[in-house]
Amino acid sequence: MDCNRVSPGPILKDFLIRNPHQYYQIMTFKIGMQIGMLKGSYEQALDQFNILQQQFSFSSAELQLESSIYNAYFVPEKHRVPKVEILGVHLPFMGLDPVSDEPHKRKNSLETIYHSIRAAADCGSTYVVFHARTQRSGSLTSAWMPVLADLAEKSGELGMRFCLENADDLYDTAQIHTILHELPGISLCLDIGHLYEHTFNPLTRYFPLFYDSRLTMALENLHDHIACIHIHNHDGFYAHRMLKEGKIDFAPVNKLRSMEIPLILESDYRDVSLNTISQDIRYLKELIV
Repeated sequence: MDCNRVSPGPILKDFLIRNPHQYYQIMTFKIGMQIGMLKGSYEQALDQFNILQQQFSFSSAELQLESSIYNAYFVPEKHRVPKVEILGVHLPFMGLDPVSDEPHKRKNSLETIYHSIRAAADCGSTYVVFHARTQRSGSLTSAWMPVLADLAEKSGELGMRFCLENADDLYDTAQIHTILHELPGISLCLDIGHLYEHTFNPLTRYFPLFYDSRLTMALENLHDHIACIHIHNHDGFYAHRMLKEGKIDFAPVNKLRSMEIPLILESDYRDVSLNTISQDIRYLKELIV
């Protein structure tokens, strides 16, 4: 599958997988964007990304494979990919349930995810991001464990890190902490907006600025497992707000600025101008100086 991009060298990939923590701690954030959150089709979004990349020297990018939500979703067989140092791919998640009670649903979901992992590898991705979603109820950590281990193994065999995002059914950082320690082949995609999604309540959502220690604690407790960060704001009602349009205090992120991991802007930029996006990027750069 030719995606018009040279894959990261085998030496770099091997080093990333075998020695992630030592490598990350000696460098700096690799700022980039989730291309699926840009306006228009994938090709239009990629053109916007290229303009912003020239202006701000982006060194990372993340592609979105979820087609039911994002117009700018990535079709590996047809489209170019951005030329960046670190490329990530967000796996599809809508309608999938790999721990379903229904065997047919479970089988089809896993096959879709396997195909997506292979497509990501074919296009030179360094890591993949996974949302754990299910229609089953109750605490299902034990049900997810073998599935996560399987997906991480398949990703690793193809030279990519498998990153579990703190969203959907596995959003609780204490729960994720247990998973990451029991399954060392899994890394964390720390999503700051979704981290705060579970701290707001009818009182705190109306405060002008809501500071919660959960981000600081997550960064301290999960530091060694973080392979990428999604950054977007939360206004007390909705996530994926622009960085200045919410209540999150991003100051703790500055403590990790020496880590060479992708810091992916994941605000919803699908209805705003390039100038507005540029303002958000400048604000981000001020945050991590």
